[in-house]
Amino acid sequence: MDKNKEELLENLQELGHFLMHRSMKGLFQFAKKYNLSFSQLFILSRLKKWGKASVSEISEMLDISNSAVSQLLDKLVQSRYIERREAPDDRRKKYHYISKKGEEVLRLSIIARSSWMEELVVELSEEERAEMIPFLQKLNGKINDLDPLSHNHCYHRDINCGEENQC
Repeated sequence: MDKNKEELLENLQELGHFLMHRSMKGLFQFAKKYNLSFSQLFILSRLKKWGKASVSEISEMLDISNSAVSQLLDKLVQSRYIERREAPDDRRKKYHYISKKGEEVLRLSIIARSSWMEELVVELSEEERAEMIPFLQKLNGKINDLDPLSHNHCYHRDINCGEENQC
């Protein structure tokens, strides 16, 4: 790898670590304050995106047992962050939907995760902000173009993907 690629990779890794650390710190404090687990916050975000989900769908997504998911969901129902309703076509089936209160707590979790960024932006000069905007837009576009779920994508060049020439 040429020197620029190595230096860019090192800086991106450092940036990724810093972003993750700061964001997770805010999210951890938020989760503790609202007595929520990361799994419960993840469930709220999936319900917001999907509209509804059954216990088995959430169980598959989180790769945990139906009984464990049921416990997580029961706490969310008790807190009124989600609603449990019977399927109109089959009363034996139950679906879970995010409530307005759940949407609000999810919105607040996003703020908690990213509020430190406002402090950073204030520290930059107007000129620095103007210089960074086009670069970040381009970087965001490139990141958005990646397919992180692709079986042909390795997250680290030293990891064996299980098949030849995938990394």
